[in-house]
Amino acid sequence: MKRGLIIFCIVLVIVLGLPLIAGLKNQFVGTTSPSTTGGNVSGLSTPTTPAPTISTPPVQTPQIPQMQYQAPVVPQGPPDFTGTAWSIPTPYGVVQVSLNPGGQAVASHPMVGTITGNWRMQGNRITATVSFMGQTQTVSADICGNTLCFNGQPLQRLR
Repeated sequence: MKRGLIIFCIVLVIVLGLPLIAGLKNQFVGTTSPSTTGGNVSGLSTPTTPAPTISTPPVQTPQIPQMQYQAPVVPQGPPDFTGTAWSIPTPYGVVQVSLNPGGQAVASHPMVGTITGNWRMQGNRITATVSFMGQTQTVSADICGNTLCFNGQPLQRLR
């Protein structure tokens, strides 16, 4: 038992020690070179050749393409509905309302014709007001993202 353990230890030292000793030998042999200026009695110079070195190619790390991250654009406030036109169902039929610049609204109905009025944005709502035949009609629609909703239903955008 002891004899087997001793043999195992000797083999282990040889296996692990040889590469270490070989590396140290190569390190010292490669750095020492004979001097060409002194020690030569005849005055002739002897060519010196450097010790062969083992060179390994440099390790190239793969280039990972750099991705450009762009932060999403967060709109400031509700979208601008100026210049849009919407189809709004009412108890009197479908009314087409255009939201023109300057707060001017134009409503069109097949039985009444074209009527001008005003529109404004109040918070999260757009309110259009028109007057005809002595009566004022007001329609309010909620802003639902990039569209308008009337009575919880999205309105059809005409332009």
